[in-house]
Amino acid sequence: MHFPNIVQEVKKLLEESNSSQPPVVLRHVVKLWEELRVEFEDLDGDAYFLDLGNIGSQIYLKKDSKKERQRYSLAHEIGHWVLKGYGFGASTSYHSTRNDNEERWCNSFASELLMPRDWFREDVLKISVKGFLNEIFKLTTRYEVSREAFLIRITEVTPINILKIANDGKNQTTELYKSKEMLISTNKYIEKINQRLSQHKIKDGFYIDSNIYCALHVLRYTPNINEWLAFIIPTNDGSTISSAQREK
Repeated sequence: MHFPNIVQEVKKLLEESNSSQPPVVLRHVVKLWEELRVEFEDLDGDAYFLDLGNIGSQIYLKKDSKKERQRYSLAHEIGHWVLKGYGFGASTSYHSTRNDNEERWCNSFASELLMPRDWFREDVLKISVKGFLNEIFKLTTRYEVSREAFLIRITEVTPINILKIANDGKNQTTELYKSKEMLISTNKYIEKINQRLSQHKIKDGFYIDSNIYCALHVLRYTPNINEWLAFIIPTNDGSTISSAQREK
């Protein structure tokens, strides 16, 4: 049995719930099914999906979680409900004991439901290159999602790669959020980024070369550890993000 197409499933739900702009109101999505209920309870985990057989299902959410976490958890559990409709076995256990393939599908479903790719991609790509840092994080509020989920989504549906750089004064580590559209060579740009960091320009933007712009955002800057996000942005004209850029 094949898993359903996530993009098609989400588009259908958005149309049926009259959702046309972010943030997606998940309670409107839940109301599409009379037999699906959502409750907020004291839980050890973030969420719990209870399959009640022919009478429906119950979703329990941790009531004291942050709003963004609750939204992601609810979107994930809606994914399990959707899979149940296709005959996949819903579990009454917490996430750690569920089928890994189903969990991955529901994680992807949650990202698509909260940040539909057409909406999200358009919102990111219309930001000007040089104004990127002033605008990009406003989208976390617009979509009501956590920063971590937001960063991952950028690399899923746009050509932007993201480097997370940490330095404790002795060692430096670099984590790459890889764009599925344009994968960069980390070593090609890290030296130029480090040069900028060594100049203590901790919140800045600069051209790495004629087709690549780096928007450098400070996460933490203390005597003990410094952390930055480096957005590697392809551009053909220097002002707009290019969706057709490919590294040779």
